This record gives sequence, C-alpha cells and structure tokens, in this order.
Amino acid sequence: TNNADSGFPKPIIGETFYSIKDGNWSDISVWQTASGRVGLTPSSNDNVYVRHIITLNISTSCNSLYILGTLLFDSTARGLSIFGDLHCATIGVLNMSTSNAAHSLGLYGINNDFFGTFITGTSSNVTYARNGNQNVLPLQYRNLVLTGSGVKYLIADTTINGGLTCNSGGFLECSIYNLSVFGGTSVPNSSANGIGKNGSGNLLFVGGIAIGNSTTPTLLLTGNPNVECRGGITFDVGGNITVGSGTWTFSTNNQTLSLQGRALNNAIISGAITVSVNNTLSIYGNINCDNASGKLLMNASSILAFTTQIAAETSLTIGTWDFTTNANTIQYNGNYSATIPSYFTTFSSLTIGGTGTKTLGVNTTLNANLNNNGTLECSTYNLTVNGQALINPNSSFSKNSSGNFLFVGELTLGSSGGGGQAITFNLSGNPTVECRGGIQVPSATPTLFNSGTNTWTFSTNNQNIYNINGSGSGMSLVFTCPILISGAI
Repeated sequence: TNNADSGFPKPIIGETFYSIKDGNWSDISVWQTASGRVGLTPSSNDNVYVRHIITLNISTSCNSLYILGTLLFDSTARGLSIFGDLHCATIGVLNMSTSNAAHSLGLYGINNDFFGTFITGTSSNVTYARNGNQNVLPLQYRNLVLTGSGVKYLIADTTINGGLTCNSGGFLECSIYNLSVFGGTSVPNSSANGIGKNGSGNLLFVGGIAIGNSTTPTLLLTGNPNVECRGGITFDVGGNITVGSGTWTFSTNNQTLSLQGRALNNAIISGAITVSVNNTLSIYGNINCDNASGKLLMNASSILAFTTQIAAETSLTIGTWDFTTNANTIQYNGNYSATIPSYFTTFSSLTIGGTGTKTLGVNTTLNANLNNNGTLECSTYNLTVNGQALINPNSSFSKNSSGNFLFVGELTLGSSGGGGQAITFNLSGNPTVECRGGIQVPSATPTLFNSGTNTWTFSTNNQNIYNINGSGSGMSLVFTCPILISGAI
C-alpha cells in the first residue's frame, strides 16, 4: 500500500481497496480500505475492487482486481500488472481503447475470469506472464503476449485482432479450440517458446508467421488442424516444428513461404494469388490451386520436393506454376515409382532420387541441371538438358524407346573417389544423342553403358571425353553406334 501523506497511519501490507467514487487511480480520495482507512492508493500487494468509473492514469500493479464498474485506461500508454487474479463481473467494463494508446495488461494469476465487457482499442497488449500454467481468457484481444514458463491454454475459440507473440518460454496450447490471428505471429528464438494444437480444428493466420530456432517444439500441431495463411510463413532452419497432416491453405494475398524443408500434407493456393517459395518446400499429399489464376512461383535457389507418388502425380493440376524464371530445383526424391505429369514440360533443375522408377511423361526441357541419384526412365520422350547432366553412382538413366537427347552441358557419369561406379546408362531404345559439353566418366567403367545404335553427335563447342581426374585413363566406354563430329570444332 502506498502512503500518500505522511500524516496518515502507516499502511497495512495486503489490504483490500474499494473505490468510493469516480476518479483517477492515483487520487487518494477515490479509495477506502476494508478496514475503513482512507488517504491511500493500492499497490502490488493489495486487492482492488473497482465499483465506479476509475481512470488508470498511472502505470501500477495490484494483487487481485475485481471489476464491478469501469476501469478506463487514460490517453497516455499505461501498464497494469495483476499479480493475483482478474475477475470482471457481468456489469464490469475494462476499456483499454482511449486514444488507442499502447496500453498493457499483465496477468499472473491462475483463476482469472471475465464476464463483462472488454474494449481493446487498436494498440493494447495483454500478457499472460505467470511462471506456470495459465488459462487464456476467452476474449477478443488486440495483441496477445505469452511469457514465462508453463503452458498457456485456450479454453474457447479465440480471436486476436492484432499480433500474437510467444516469448521467454511462453507456449500456447490451442487444444480443441480454433484460433484466429489477424496480425503477425511471432515465436522468437528461445527455449520453450511455441504454439501447439493437440486437437483438430482450424488455425487462421492473417499476418505473417515467424517461427524461431529452439531445441524444444516451436510449432507442434499434433492434432492435425487445418491451417489458413494469408501473410506467408518464415520458419527458422533450426526450429523444432511439427506441421501436422491437416490441409494448409494460402489465400487472399500474395505471400512467400520459407519452410526450410518442412513437409506439408495437402496445400491449397486459394484465389488468384501468387505463392512464392524460398528454400525448401516438401509435399507428401499434394499442392494445388483452386483458381485457374492461382500461381506457385519458385524463387532463386528454392527446392520443391515431391516425396510421395501422390504428390508427384497429382500436384498442380489447376492453376499455373513458374519453375523457370528463377534458378530452382524440382525434386522427385521419395521411395516410390511415378510418372512425371505431362503438364510439367520445362524445369530449371531436376533431381531424381529414392527407390522406384521416375518416368518422363512428356518431352522435357531443363534450363539448368539434371541430378540423377535414383532411376530415371525417359521412355518415349525427348530430353534436353541445358546445364550439367549428372548421373551419380548407384543410379540408373535409361531410354527404352526412340527419340532424342540433347546434352548442352557436360554429361557426367559418376563422381570422384575412384573404384567401381554402380551406374546404369542404358539407351536400349536407340535414341539419337547430341552432346555440346563433352562427357566426363568415372575412374572406372560404369556397371552398364549402352550407347544404343543410333548416332551420337558432338557439335557446337570444343569438348572433351575424359575421366574424373582429366587424364583419360582407367575407363572403357564402348560406343556401339556411329559418332559424328559436327562443325568446325
């Protein structure tokens, strides 16, 4: 208790204060204690009953606060910390909207309840700060901040009209309840920060989502909720993130995804918007647009990985995709067999991996590189590789039908390291082959090299056929076909 006048008796710690008239919190004439004392104002140890219109004109604290009248924050940004519990009766009003100042309310109790009217304004912050578990009151918040150890639990569907921040150990468990955040969502780098949902339902993030780095879960959606994003996603590469198997919908606004390789099940680009991908996006269900004008744009150095047959064969049947404006890589790298869809005619770079056979479904052009770590069957279709065509050890590259290959960059069979190279290069369909960048072969002969019987043409540029160390020794490639050197090269 604060002694406002040395002429008054020494205050008693932990008293209960009642308002006796309208006025400012700092006005000693507004308050009377349960024991009849006057001339004092509440402090952090005291319980406070607001029964009139009380204006919070200072930043202060109390133990428990009971609102049966109106508590009005004034026009200057004020802070109120409640170290006990907050109780607001049906007739009570908590108004943090004056001048839309950045008022703050800190809640440390575990038995809070609110049945009255909460007016947030456009800049207020409510912080749940107890070092321990707390329930989040079922209110409409402007900005919500969660700090301290323990878990903060939603107990009803909750709307945050501004931003959500989980900081300094703050972890929000949404449980079975829906959460809508209309501002940004931030989980900074720190141990125990995070957002979880162990029940189904829906999450809506209108602003951007930024999830930081931590060894503890920073996003834990084990209940597999559906998630809608309108402002993009930034995941830290070190974040402990479980995105669940629900559907992720990207809607309303153009946005950028930086998921650092996290795998989504089903993803929908909703509306005539562009979703851009940074770093790596993995899909194991499928990704599609629901509008013909929707677009998936791969940014520079990005990777789109199809990790299942369903993802490989059913993605992007609606809408448009841009795999070529920027240098990026599309990966078919799971343990499955699949035919690459016929509508994917041009890639920047293409990576093949995993078990099972990946088969071309159309004449295909790569503006950059082919990196084959698995089994690629070109079937009846032509293939143009404008960068390097790398056929790695323990992989297979084949064409069981006629057609054409154009290797503008180097055709590389194997990698450094010496010894036998378990590589299959089998052109049993006898296609024609044109090379403009030469051939590099391993230090030992591939397990199977079948050139086919149609013509191999070396054209356009001076080029070499040599082994990995440049010596030309230690290899034995048998061409069972005509070889044509075309042009003044």
